[in-house]
Amino acid sequence: MARTPCIVVDSFWGRLRGLMFSAKVTLPLLFVFESPGRHAIHSFFCPAFDAVFVGGDGRVVDVFEVRSWGPWFAPKKDAKFLVEAKPGFARKIREGQVVVRVDPDEAWLDVA
Repeated sequence: MARTPCIVVDSFWGRLRGLMFSAKVTLPLLFVFESPGRHAIHSFFCPAFDAVFVGGDGRVVDVFEVRSWGPWFAPKKDAKFLVEAKPGFARKIREGQVVVRVDPDEAWLDVA
C-alpha cells in the first residue's frame, strides 16, 4: 500500500476554488465536506485530474477521469470526502476500496 500525503481542503473558499486556475496538480487535494452528500464538481478553469469520491467510512463511492472544461460530475452515492489528484492517480482505485485515513494532525491517502 502506498501512502500519499495530501492537502486538506476544509473551508468553503478552499472547496470553491479547488484546482481552478492551477497550472497542474502537484499533491492531491482532500476535500472534507461538512456533511455527506452528492457534491457536484466541474472542471472549468482546471487542468485534467482524477476525482475520487469517498464515503465517511473511507470507502470509494465513485471515480472519474476529469478533463479540462468538462461538465458537472456528481457521485452516485453520498460522499464525505473528495480527492482531486493528477491524471492516472485513480487508475487502480475501485469502488468499495478503502483509501482515505484521516488523523487530527495529518491526512494521507492509502492506495493499494
